[in-house]
Amino acid sequence: RLSQWSRSYNLALSRPRTCVFSTFRTEDREVLFKWVGPIGSSTLALIAKRGGGVSEITDLDAARPYVIGVYTADAREQMLRNRGGYQLDVATDDLLNALKLDAERIDLWFTDLETLAQVEPALRAKLEVALRLSGEALYLACNTRVADDAIDQMNAALDTLKAEGADRRIWASYAPTGDIDER
Repeated sequence: RLSQWSRSYNLALSRPRTCVFSTFRTEDREVLFKWVGPIGSSTLALIAKRGGGVSEITDLDAARPYVIGVYTADAREQMLRNRGGYQLDVATDDLLNALKLDAERIDLWFTDLETLAQVEPALRAKLEVALRLSGEALYLACNTRVADDAIDQMNAALDTLKAEGADRRIWASYAPTGDIDER
């Protein structure tokens, strides 16, 4: 059953036999879930409005003076909160940050290139990658009460999909790409 990602994340934390697709496997989250994967990867990026007045961003520290749009309960929000000193504007839907960026309600959007590619093309043309960060592995995060046998079976099934190349075909159908301008 599909629901908003932050709701799914919280359900996977609290409800037996529940998993959330997909999430970053971070040190903070390691003990919170049982893990299936990696199932794919995502390239993190800071996005700016073209001509919006954001100076050159060479690393995450250079983004501290700016208001950064993040997604509720997402690993990117958690990462910046853990690092401290960032001005965060939290949205309940990550794609709302693209609209906030266009309206100049935020200066930067901390997202991934795969999400950026989902933005409507006319709006995406107004945006650019200010800083590309590393690619991060994505996992299926399951409640700790999911049986170990079930986790093993899901990982084995994933290994079979990978051996057949089916995982890449499936992932490509759900991870749209588009023209993405970089500085």
